[in-house]
Amino acid sequence: MVNFSYADIDCNIERKEWISYLKKELAKDIQDVIYSKNECYINVVAYEGKTIKEHRFINSAKNRENFINPNFDNSLNELFKDLFKEIEIPPINWVPKNFRDEKKL
Repeated sequence: MVNFSYADIDCNIERKEWISYLKKELAKDIQDVIYSKNECYINVVAYEGKTIKEHRFINSAKNRENFINPNFDNSLNELFKDLFKEIEIPPINWVPKNFRDEKKL
C-alpha cells in the first residue's frame, strides 16, 4: 500500500502539472468524475453520480456469489496480488520523461 501522508508537502510543481493533466484525460473516459482537491495524486471521490463507497457496495453485492461459491477459482486474484507485491513504488515526484510532449498532443 502506498503511503500518501507527505504527498502534499513533498510534491513538486512538475508533478502537480502532470496530475492535473491526467485528471483531465481520465475525465474523458469516466463519466461525471469528481476528484479530491489533492494536487499530488489522483483520488476519485465519485463518478457516474455515485460515491466510491456506493460503487464498492454495488460491486460487492454483484460479486457476492464469488464469496459464497466454494468452487470459485481465486487464482487470478492471487496472481495479481503476487505481481503487485513485486512492483517498486516510485517517489512522489515521479513523472514520465515524455510528459511535456504528451501534453502537446
